[in-house]
Amino acid sequence: MRWIPILFFVTILCLGCGNSAVSRTSVHTDGSWTRSIEYKIGKNARTSASKAISETIVPPQGTTWKAEVLTRKNEAIWRGSRTLPTGESLTDLQLRGWNSSHKSMVIASNLVSVRDLGKGTYEFIETVKWHGKIAKFLSTPYPPLASILRPLLPEDMRRVKSDGTFVVSLQRVVFRDFFGLNSPVLLASSMRQALLQVREQLRESIILLLQKQSPSPLTALQLQKTAQEIIDALESNHSQLLGFARSNADDNPDLLVTARLSFPGDVIETNGLVNLETGEISWKYLSDAAMVAPIQLRCVFTLKEGGEGHRARQAQSRR
Repeated sequence: MRWIPILFFVTILCLGCGNSAVSRTSVHTDGSWTRSIEYKIGKNARTSASKAISETIVPPQGTTWKAEVLTRKNEAIWRGSRTLPTGESLTDLQLRGWNSSHKSMVIASNLVSVRDLGKGTYEFIETVKWHGKIAKFLSTPYPPLASILRPLLPEDMRRVKSDGTFVVSLQRVVFRDFFGLNSPVLLASSMRQALLQVREQLRESIILLLQKQSPSPLTALQLQKTAQEIIDALESNHSQLLGFARSNADDNPDLLVTARLSFPGDVIETNGLVNLETGEISWKYLSDAAMVAPIQLRCVFTLKEGGEGHRARQAQSRR
């Protein structure tokens, strides 16, 4: 289990800040929706709750928000909620960070909406975009990794990928698979289970990356063999890779986000996880994952007046 050190370190690297957000979107039978969100921001004993919050996020503003601030020993809590009609949108996630001149700015934000698609069908969409600087380990090829991977790549790729584009793409894929939307690392109850799942997910991602960047078609056998060799190389050189990630991580705060959606009706399609007991849809991600690509949470559903929640098993059978 050579991936245990890298899994442990990167988890600590990205989640050690202790900042989190949990949102809940409840859609009502008339299509209106209530949005509530709770932020927990880590702080020291000398920092006030309001300062800790304002330095980390831009709290939602306006008289339509019902909000409160709580203080605990090592964290500040901001809670708020508001109700909107169908078709309106809001932004309630604005994460603060620093630009290249170390001036405060919003580095990530969201846009949430519930809209009527007609014939009793509705769509929930939440999109998170990155506005800050990109961490160096997601934009700069690690030279030793390029040397390690070069002999493993198909001959055509060796000739045309000498500029480091494949290495950077691989570094971004690894980060996304560890901390992107509903990653096994964020969801699994045990590290061993997370290790097995993320390893398989990473293999599939590397195959897709090879297919996309290879100048000529590769056989299924070539794809499987090359992907496995790349994973073995990453495992064997995890110490060097950890050092590179550590020295090239930015100093912006991270936010571990959990989003939940509920409504009285049936799911048509979603990229979230369906709870078969409660009928709730959920998503989980690390805010930094938006550096790789925008994060989108989506669910299309129907509303039924007086319904007791959507029929999750029907949604599962449609997949």
